[in-house]
Amino acid sequence: MRNVLLLTLVMFFQSTHAEKLIFNNNNEEVEITGEAQIDFETGDISVTTVGEHLIVDSNDDTPVILGFYPSDYDITLGSSITVNWSVAYATSCAASTTAGTSTWNGVKNANNGSWSQSGITVSALPAILTLDCQNAAGTSTVKQFTITEQTGGGGGGGNPAITFFRVNSQSPNATVNGTASVSWAASNVSSCTASASPAVAGWAGSKALTGNQSVNFTQSGTITLTCGSQVANVNVTFNANSSCSPTVYPAGLERVEKVYTEINDGQPFGVSTNTDVLEDIGIGQFLSVSGFSLNQTNFRRRIVFEQAPTNHRLMENATISVAECPGDFSETAQCVKAVNNFSNMFFSTNPADNPALYCLMDKDTVYYFNIVLSNDPYNVTPECNNPVHEVCAIFYTETSF
Repeated sequence: MRNVLLLTLVMFFQSTHAEKLIFNNNNEEVEITGEAQIDFETGDISVTTVGEHLIVDSNDDTPVILGFYPSDYDITLGSSITVNWSVAYATSCAASTTAGTSTWNGVKNANNGSWSQSGITVSALPAILTLDCQNAAGTSTVKQFTITEQTGGGGGGGNPAITFFRVNSQSPNATVNGTASVSWAASNVSSCTASASPAVAGWAGSKALTGNQSVNFTQSGTITLTCGSQVANVNVTFNANSSCSPTVYPAGLERVEKVYTEINDGQPFGVSTNTDVLEDIGIGQFLSVSGFSLNQTNFRRRIVFEQAPTNHRLMENATISVAECPGDFSETAQCVKAVNNFSNMFFSTNPADNPALYCLMDKDTVYYFNIVLSNDPYNVTPECNNPVHEVCAIFYTETSF
């Protein structure tokens, strides 16, 4: 750490000549180079000191910044420092960051003496911190120093590392059902960045070097944490908990996975009544749509089925289930309903509503919206309105009531 010392000049005289000059800061002697120069008309004494020490004359026409330095010149990004400064003959001092980004700004103490401010954070490096002091006449003196990134990326040196990266304490593979806890820690790096494929709301952009964050998952995918040269992934399987057994799938049918916003014109369920769902389904398939939820208390929604447009094949019957497991059309599902091209289906988060009329949903749970082209998925083979067709469409709109 570099220091700038405020020195006191003490003169000792014997007879008619100077015997000794002591330059002292808290009893620490400071060396000078060369000889002292004395102006016998003004009495001023000029010396050159070793290092960055300064001797201040009594000319108050110019403000003097005696010292301006940080607690550390090389830091990790986002770290905080203490800034120290000493001034004389000033009436005002102003701080600014002229390169990079920091919280060093605004009016600072301009009284004669030494001052400091802790907790100055630096969020973009390198950063140049500036102090501009003026006197009553408007004369200005400016000092600067530069903060740079610590060699090796920070954290006290060493190799960059992601110590851990977990979802619900699971890594590198995790299973979730809606909101999960993402935790991580990194060392010897200056910053971390979050990303996901496909995108996950809230898990993107800059992250602290350590953290714990609640993230709402609506589909399977991979979340990534990049810290310096280190990359860590967690493969997330949405809603594949131990109770979700493939034995509940309709036998012999292929599972087709989609996300509700993908089939509903980019909108979650319950948000817009200006969207349509039009999906072609094969008679050898069932559709498992993740991300189906209602996030309002005592909220109702209706979907109205209609015949698909003429460029699509018509379905005959279908079964819709709302369940915490994909492909679950059984009695363990939240609700199950047989529909056709002219049906209505009602949803509610009000537990007082009649479950015989409404599909009751917990507003804090994200479900699967399952569709199969049969009114009895476990006993009746799926088919379209015309038995020769192997693919037909389900078509509905959301409405309020």
